[in-house]
Amino acid sequence: MFSRDRSSAQRSTKFHSRNTDPGNFFTSNLIFKITNTKGGLVMKSFYSKLTGIVMFSFIATLICMQSATAMAASTGGMITGKVTKSDGVTPIGGCDIVLFIEGAGRIGSTTTGPDGKFIISGLASGNYDITCFKNGFITADKYNISVANNKVTTSVDFALFKKSSIKGVVSSVSSEQPINAAEITLCRPNGLPEHSTLSNDEGKYELTVSYPGEYVLKAKKEGYAEYRSDFFELDEGEHIVRPDIALLAGGTIKGRVFEKGTNTPLQDAIILLLSEYGLEKAYETDVDGNYIIMHLPNGNYGIALRTENHKPDTLEFTIEDNNTIIKDFYLNKDE
Repeated sequence: MFSRDRSSAQRSTKFHSRNTDPGNFFTSNLIFKITNTKGGLVMKSFYSKLTGIVMFSFIATLICMQSATAMAASTGGMITGKVTKSDGVTPIGGCDIVLFIEGAGRIGSTTTGPDGKFIISGLASGNYDITCFKNGFITADKYNISVANNKVTTSVDFALFKKSSIKGVVSSVSSEQPINAAEITLCRPNGLPEHSTLSNDEGKYELTVSYPGEYVLKAKKEGYAEYRSDFFELDEGEHIVRPDIALLAGGTIKGRVFEKGTNTPLQDAIILLLSEYGLEKAYETDVDGNYIIMHLPNGNYGIALRTENHKPDTLEFTIEDNNTIIKDFYLNKDE
């Protein structure tokens, strides 16, 4: 029988979790408050400073993880790619990758790793342009790369060519002095220009070449005949010094075009200049029927002349020692 004495009936005792009761499995800071009652021992309350701190930290960590996950899910799309040499296999590390978007300009950049790979993340949906460059290589670009939220755009790869170059000097045949501001143009065999530059005060020029292949070099300056080299091959990464370019004062052909019988000057008559390379250039007569073609290198040429309402005419001529030819044309009217 328990005593009904109040002091003994509700005698309180504090137990620490380190006691031997197998039911105690809390840490040593966990404190129980037990009250003696008629029905036995009843747990009235418990608390733990350490447990409260641990639980708070755990819950806070869960919240942060959920927030980070949600944030990561809303950070946008990603672009991945790889940069190699022109062989498409050898990776190039240390390449600068710059991202652009229309209307905003440059918005980010990164660098390739030793394996040539790069990643750009956190991108809003849209179309982007990417520039890839590294010293010693030709800069490459890719345009309108599509990016969508929470998706990865892969295979944005670059194959970079090593820079090649051509340099030399331009001078005058007669004075043997360098020619400043001569226009130097590197062309493909089809005549399309690839690169051009101007010679400096010392007549020197240098052209950086994008891709290996077959080229022809041209040089021109007002008052001189145009220079044209033979075709030559340029390999990737090759740097060559061309023989000096010596420009001659060019030859000229000029005159007027009339309607035969009336001697009326014909305006806007088309004059096609032909050489051994094919069509060189097209000219038109002025309001008085005048035409002039200057700076012709020594060689054989042809002229094909035509208008809308007259029969065509042709002429073959030769430029020697930078001579000037004067030739008038009289065209028969179509019947």
